[in-house]
Amino acid sequence: MIENKKQKVAAAMIRRSSHKQKGNDSFEIQLSHIKDYAKAKGLLLPSDNIFYDDGVSAFKKNANERKGLNKLKDAILTRNIDAVIFYDFSRIDRKIYSFVSEFYNDVIAKKPEIKFYTTTKYDNWTPADFDVKIHLIVANGESHNKARHAVDSQISALVNENRPGSVVPFGYDQVNKKLVPNKDAPIVRFIYHLASWGHSVKKIAHILNDAEVPSPSNKRWNGSTIDVILKNPVYLGTLEWKFHGPGQGTKKCQSIQNAHTPIVPHFLKKIIDANRTFKKEYSKLETPFIYSGLLICTNCSNSLSHRNASTGKGENKYSYLKYYCHICNYEIEAISLNKLLLDRMDTYFAFNSSIIRDKAISIIDACLFELYKNRKVLHDKQKLIEINESTIANNRSNLNIVFKNVKARLANQIKSLNDKISDIELLKEEKQLESIIMQLQDTVILNLSNTEQRLFTLYSIDQVLITKRNDNTIDYDIKFRQNPLSLINDSTG
Repeated sequence: MIENKKQKVAAAMIRRSSHKQKGNDSFEIQLSHIKDYAKAKGLLLPSDNIFYDDGVSAFKKNANERKGLNKLKDAILTRNIDAVIFYDFSRIDRKIYSFVSEFYNDVIAKKPEIKFYTTTKYDNWTPADFDVKIHLIVANGESHNKARHAVDSQISALVNENRPGSVVPFGYDQVNKKLVPNKDAPIVRFIYHLASWGHSVKKIAHILNDAEVPSPSNKRWNGSTIDVILKNPVYLGTLEWKFHGPGQGTKKCQSIQNAHTPIVPHFLKKIIDANRTFKKEYSKLETPFIYSGLLICTNCSNSLSHRNASTGKGENKYSYLKYYCHICNYEIEAISLNKLLLDRMDTYFAFNSSIIRDKAISIIDACLFELYKNRKVLHDKQKLIEINESTIANNRSNLNIVFKNVKARLANQIKSLNDKISDIELLKEEKQLESIIMQLQDTVILNLSNTEQRLFTLYSIDQVLITKRNDNTIDYDIKFRQNPLSLINDSTG
């Protein structure tokens, strides 16, 4: 004898966003599709398990503010309900984070076995599904009807490589909807130059204020203004536009490379990106301990620490800056060691700049070769997917979503590789490499500030081996990086 399984029970949620939709059968159409779907799934849908939100915008109201949705939630948690059915993605929520955080997560935490469905998808619904995200983005876009004409005009301007109307960035004038560098462009370039030497945004603002350099607001410079300038891709010649939606954050819509004359060379931006990596690893660039984190004791293989017991108070002012090994119990006067090592670096770069240039080009070529090879592998996979899709998907429609997801992932991977290739190809441009090499040749390291010396050292040196002799003398051995510019290459990802 075969025992009949108990039929599973479903609940449904129906929503229309405006009372103006009354009379257009919106509720009836949704309900009809939901009932047909429940029947096809073998689910029982009692009439008292159907909940409504009438005249409720899922864009303006979060999930916990919708009465019908709250009633559905209470029913799920108090009744025997195995599944929930919505008409389509847009009926769930226009803002995915609202529904997930205020409804879905609460329900799943208490009833993890419950399933969510929409009539447009056979498998159960989860917020992690790729097609769910796509549908919600589309649904969200449809809620911006009032702003659509403005957005369309902005996109049209971007397509024609014109700049949509807005505040013109500091350092540019707008002529015939094109950005043209103006008399303030050298100030922007100087800001990037200072940042490339490791100076903080506060320090840069202080330098500009001391020199009475005019700011965008004609007031005093501050760190936040400097930070905005350093993060704006417009100074690299890139036209990047972000579109605003009501109740939403900004969403980047389009980016156009080489849309106008750049003020800042790409290579300078790459140096700044690499500097940020140093700041994360070594935390401090503005320090008198220029070789902090680089000094290794050969006797015990530990890194030397440092201490600053200087005082600037009272009559007995003195400087006490020491590197020391707490294992071997010796210390070195920091200022003297700094000068000794900086002199050695000065000599090294004076005689090895051409070798560094050749190694930089070699490493860039090797990196590009690997990226080109990886991109070809991805393109081959794309072709294979297209062949399989044409022969298999026609016979098995349930595989369409699988092919769509795989193709989307491949497209994203190829785009990421193309971005890296573009960045590194910029490094290979002769003028940009020559510029940094000439800077190495012309720089007198001892004339730099502590911050600049510290940054120069981090680029140049892997480590300095310190050996204490029995007669208390100190020997040192500088291990230079084989290619300092490789750190800039690495910053491209």
